Formats: sequence, structure tokens, C-alpha cells
Amino acid sequence: MNFKTVLFIVTVLISVGFKAKSQDNQSSKSVYFFDVNNLNSSMRHEFGFSFLTHFAKSPLKAEYNLVSSGVSYPQPVFNRVYSIFTMGYEPQLRLVEVGSNFSLSFDVPFTLGFSTVDLRTPSSISYSTEPITTNDINTGVFSKERTSNLGALNGEVGALLSFNFFQGATIENTKALGVSFAGGINYITAPLVMNIFEEYERSEYKGLLSWTSVVGRFGLRFGRMTLYYTMGVNPTRVIYFSSLGNEQRVFGNTYNRFSFSFRLGK
Repeated sequence: MNFKTVLFIVTVLISVGFKAKSQDNQSSKSVYFFDVNNLNSSMRHEFGFSFLTHFAKSPLKAEYNLVSSGVSYPQPVFNRVYSIFTMGYEPQLRLVEVGSNFSLSFDVPFTLGFSTVDLRTPSSISYSTEPITTNDINTGVFSKERTSNLGALNGEVGALLSFNFFQGATIENTKALGVSFAGGINYITAPLVMNIFEEYERSEYKGLLSWTSVVGRFGLRFGRMTLYYTMGVNPTRVIYFSSLGNEQRVFGNTYNRFSFSFRLGK
């Protein structure tokens, strides 16, 4: 093999190498949009749970009239959820992929919480929708209190837009770690089961058992597992007066949950 032949082969190899590198760079910068024909590679499925870390409070739902010395002081009433155990399923649809390290996805978390649910004032008075009679008003009673919790279990469905980086951003990414930042709304219904022992009827509390919260979420991925923290991002400050005439302030429409999720399938 003479020098000209060797030079020719080296030239060809270098040319092929630069061409391959150029194609790789173009591929890493390529933008892919959701295609229904490639649904399996454009979706991520997760199953998650949380334990004693799930709390939700509604916006102002009603008023409880606390009477002191003949004066009525309206107290705000919130629907409050304390979940002992929560589990959920979440499909994540990747709308846009940039290379293999970034994607924009639409996430729809479905959640079921094994929780206690009650309508309460900030001072833990249980609100009742029992009608107030004329005789009640004449005796200074402007509202009534329940004797037990309203019910149990809560259901949620969310709609989140998520920015995903590195691990989990695309089906091809194999990095050890990944992060996601999401924002959207979470629709909550609570309770799912009314207190049958006290014979509370759902129809009696119509309009008080569901609400929507604006939430933000941070996710940290480790292989097939993701740690999420979800929080309400638009708490509403409610101002009212106590029976002593002091101005009180309290926040409503809040949400807080730490959860673990595991990827299902690829």
C-alpha cells in the first residue's frame, strides 16, 4: 500500500467522521413535536403515593356567626382536607422535545386521598348548614355547629404544564438525575363519602364540597423514581374579627403535598 493510497483512506475516514459528528450535533438540537403515531415514545406514566404529607384548604366557603355579648362576629369557613395516605396515577404527554435533554409536557395527575374532611372556622368550629329558625335568632343563635367530621376521602384531578430537564425529559435520556418545574390547576372534591353515622347528606352541602387551586410543582428524578413537592401558589388572605373585637388574618386556598412516584413501563 503506497503513500497516496494511505492518504486517500485517511482523508475518507476524516470526512466520514466530520459528517457523523455534524449529524449528531444536528440531532441533539432537533425539535420534535407530539405525534399520535408515536404515542408510546411520547408519554410517561407514573404511579405515586404520599403518607401524612397532604393538606389542602379551600377558598372561603361560608360564614359562621360567632355571638358574644349580643354581637355577631362572622367567622370564615373553609373546607379542610387532611390525608393520611394518598395514591395517584399520572400520564405525562410530551408536547415538545428538544434533543434528548429537554421537553415540555402536559401532565394530568389523578389522586385519591384517604383523608378526613371538614368544614371549619380558623378556631375549629364545625360549620353546619342546618336552617336557623326565628326562635334561634330570638335567643341569640345565628348559626349552628356540627358534632363530628363531615366525611372522608378526597379526589383530585390536575392539569399541569411541565418543563422537564435531563433524566426523564425524553425516552432516550439515560442521565442519572433529572428535574421538572410545573404549574397549573388542581380540581379537588372533598369529601367523596359523607359521614353516614351522622346521616349527613351531600345535597345539604352543595357548593361547599369542591374547588380549584392554582398549584406549582417541583420534581427531582432518580432513575425510575421521582420526588415531588406540590404547593398552592395563590393563597387568599381573609380578614375577620374575633369575639374580642380583634382583627384576625388567615390564609385560604392553600395546598401542600410531598409524594413519591415510580415510572411505569419505559
